Amino acid sequence: MPCKLSFVTLLIGLTVACGAYAAGADTAPAPQAGSSDPRLATQVRGALASANGINASRISVLSASGDVTLEGSTPDAQQVDRAAQLAANVPGVRNVINHLTVRAPGSGSI
Repeated sequence: MPCKLSFVTLLIGLTVACGAYAAGADTAPAPQAGSSDPRLATQVRGALASANGINASRISVLSASGDVTLEGSTPDAQQVDRAAQLAANVPGVRNVINHLTVRAPGSGSI
């Protein structure tokens, strides 16, 4: 009997834990200091991709603890500045590190 009771208790505990996990699946825990933050990077990529007047196809975005790094290239200097401005305006971004360069389309890889 004690074995059956322990098994039932274990099943109930697992069910409650799974339900709690599923209920909180939409909310990611805050990133630890120095850890990557893929959700923020995705938000910045979305802002760049949806903006008018910027070609984000050769821009990569990395993020950690609110710091966003832009790497790659754009066709002109105005887009380098615009990308940094767009990234800085995304909620949660504390600092933008802009490593973008100007490279004309068709002039090689990033």
